[in-house]
Amino acid sequence: GSLEVGPHAAAESSEGAGVRCGSEGAGGGRWSGIARRDAYTGWLSGVKWWAAERDTACVGRELQDLTTTYPDSGAGYSLLAAFYANQNEFDNAFAVIDRRLHARPNELSTLFALGRTASLSGEQLDRGERALKAYIAGPPPENAPSPANAHYRLGTIYEKKGAKALAREEYRAALLLNPKLRDAQKSLAAL
Repeated sequence: GSLEVGPHAAAESSEGAGVRCGSEGAGGGRWSGIARRDAYTGWLSGVKWWAAERDTACVGRELQDLTTTYPDSGAGYSLLAAFYANQNEFDNAFAVIDRRLHARPNELSTLFALGRTASLSGEQLDRGERALKAYIAGPPPENAPSPANAHYRLGTIYEKKGAKALAREEYRAALLLNPKLRDAQKSLAAL
């Protein structure tokens, strides 16, 4: 995955937690064993399953509930922002990011989410640039996007700003870190 889904800061609880969308449908039991051991991880497993089933309504509801149930976990916010960005609901993605940054202004996974959303939407490019530079400068969080991915996203921001030389530099930096990053390969070749 490209977003942080690692350890969470919230206390684990099985009461009221878990993916309700999948509890009655096919495949609902696939993560029930995980949920008994760790409700948070079980919840994420269920969300991933419903995402694979392309049930976007369920995924959106569950990710919103995840941020409410586990407000100390950056993963839920990053995943919800990515979900909205992938649906081209950029205003919603930025709102989730802003809510999280208000509580945790220097959280690297959320800064990456801001940069990613800016790179996809073409909006708030200056904020996205600053966020990705901060992400690249910090130690990457566990289970978070690679620095190569951050350089690629920064390149897309520079490209959208018309700074092709800077975009080339970032795409090359991405490829130095991960020579197999196809999006960076394609973007560099297109410049």
